[in-house]
Amino acid sequence: MKLTVNSKETEVKDGCTVAELSTFLALPEKGIAIAVNNRMVPRIDWEKCVLQPNDSLVVIKAACEDKAVELQFITHFTDTYSYYDSARMALEGGCRWVQLRMKDTPVDEVEREAIRLQRLCKDYGATFIIDDHVELVKKIHADGVHLGKKDMPVAEARKILGKEFIIGGTANTFNDVKMHYEAGADYIGCGPFRFTTTKKDLSPVLGLEGYRSIIQQMRKADIHLPIVAIGGITLEDIPSIMETGVTGIALSGTILRAEDPVAETKRIMNL
Repeated sequence: MKLTVNSKETEVKDGCTVAELSTFLALPEKGIAIAVNNRMVPRIDWEKCVLQPNDSLVVIKAACEDKAVELQFITHFTDTYSYYDSARMALEGGCRWVQLRMKDTPVDEVEREAIRLQRLCKDYGATFIIDDHVELVKKIHADGVHLGKKDMPVAEARKILGKEFIIGGTANTFNDVKMHYEAGADYIGCGPFRFTTTKKDLSPVLGLEGYRSIIQQMRKADIHLPIVAIGGITLEDIPSIMETGVTGIALSGTILRAEDPVAETKRIMNL
């Protein structure tokens, strides 16, 4: 039977499971997440998840495996924690997907911090992506890049990076999602859920209904991409946000404002 894997037609045997597909594609044992028809399949379910003809799959090297919540941690510099410390605590808490975000910082400073965080993420078997800096991602061989609405277009970044790197794009509307999908993005950072102080020039707040609407429109348009909700999300918000159909959650301030960021990350990972 035929499937679509990362926008490529792939032929497998009838009744193929996600686990068998992973073996067929020679995917690594760690650091991989698989979404089937826009729904992430936990690794513990790979053996029993039987694929159907024409299913659409997305394979990304960005996973918090065996967990119900896929978490991307976005670094933030505060009076208490450095970029490095913030990432280290999230990793200690079980997160396996880190984005280095250093807006309005000279690229040489970003590179120094990126090299340090890249080593740290490798120690934890975590995926490491960098916000905005496409050329830097290619230079140091980070796992990927996240592009905001004012950053380089996804299509241009794909020409520079090729197919080996993860590319995420920021979206606030279904039209944004469709544009990134057509340009070759691997996932969407969609938000903001509510007002947040960690980002300037905030787009209109989505709320739960905004996510439901975007997911519904994606399904109608047969667009299958992991959707990561972002923007002012708290621990208490996560269950209701996940019920809208999004794939994962991106957090920063919620973790860093906690009395114990490592413990807070563990609580989130175990939801």
